[in-house]
Amino acid sequence: MKWVKPLVGIFLVLVMLGMVVSAVIIPKQSDIPLKPPEKLTEGELQMIYKKYGITENDIKFAKGVLPSYLKGTILNGSKRVIVTENGKVPENIAKKLKGKGIDYIVISYEEMNKIIENARKRYIKKYGVDPANPRVEVVDGVVLPKEYVKILVEHRLLKLEQPTYTTTVSSCGNPSNGPHAIDGQIEVHVFVAKDGKHVPTEPFESDTKNALERFENFNVNVQVTFYYGFWNASDVSDWDDAGKLLDDLAKDTSWVIDSKNDIVIGWVNYANHNGVAYPDGMWDLNNDGTPDFAPYALCAVEASTPDWPHDSIVQHEASHLFGADDQGYWWWEHPPCIMNYGWAYLGVDCWCDDCGSCVASNINP
Repeated sequence: MKWVKPLVGIFLVLVMLGMVVSAVIIPKQSDIPLKPPEKLTEGELQMIYKKYGITENDIKFAKGVLPSYLKGTILNGSKRVIVTENGKVPENIAKKLKGKGIDYIVISYEEMNKIIENARKRYIKKYGVDPANPRVEVVDGVVLPKEYVKILVEHRLLKLEQPTYTTTVSSCGNPSNGPHAIDGQIEVHVFVAKDGKHVPTEPFESDTKNALERFENFNVNVQVTFYYGFWNASDVSDWDDAGKLLDDLAKDTSWVIDSKNDIVIGWVNYANHNGVAYPDGMWDLNNDGTPDFAPYALCAVEASTPDWPHDSIVQHEASHLFGADDQGYWWWEHPPCIMNYGWAYLGVDCWCDDCGSCVASNINP
């Protein structure tokens, strides 16, 4: 019966081939489904959380259930605090605050960074969540791991946010009434929402400074001042409407503007867009048919769509104030540029030639 061995060998080969085919055709129960948020079942969500090691506290943090990591510090919005590089308030701002009878505390960048870092360490120890590097985000109302969100975006199963005020590709505004450097100086005033609905849950300060320092490539000096406890956005009717939050920011912080080299950036925790800015630095704030000087931009830690890196939001929106327009939706549609939504989401920190030339011509005319 010499033919038995060859038959056994053939049988084993067929069995092994069948196993390979089955492995390809029949997914294992542990396989993670690749679906947009609205199509995921609760069971599939749990599978995803398990794969990426997402904890209950990660989810609570994303939903805003956990307390602010700055609770108990002077930066939690309960006190008015001004932060400058050297811990001294510019003379013109000090005069305005004195005239308004406003009391405040002033500290330096170094002191601010120590407060933030110590609060962050305590938070990690207590909750196991790093507020500076959250592992999840909320997309269309569903909490998802950031890594999973990125995969969905790369497979075009999730859309990036839609353009808001500016949509023209490859254009450059010439805001004659917009912000620009004076004697090579740009003054940036960063206001942090203080009310419980809008106070940011993540550190953004270092990212903000890093993004704004990139504008120094255009031969200007950028001075950044942070204001905590000054801006209350609780009176915004549609609390997450980025446009209305921007209007409120402009109304509540106009007192700080006294020169064409001033711009204001506001930070909130959540909005329906990652950020918005008045296009080309011009907007009819008074509804009188005449463009007003409006150097205001809004940034949100979280949005209903995939979240951009904090520094990308700042650089993109500030660029709008200096005339740069949006440059398409996906990264394959345009060379690497912060004004392209796809590249901004991926965290590029450069301008394309056209946008760089536009910012240069307007920031330092």
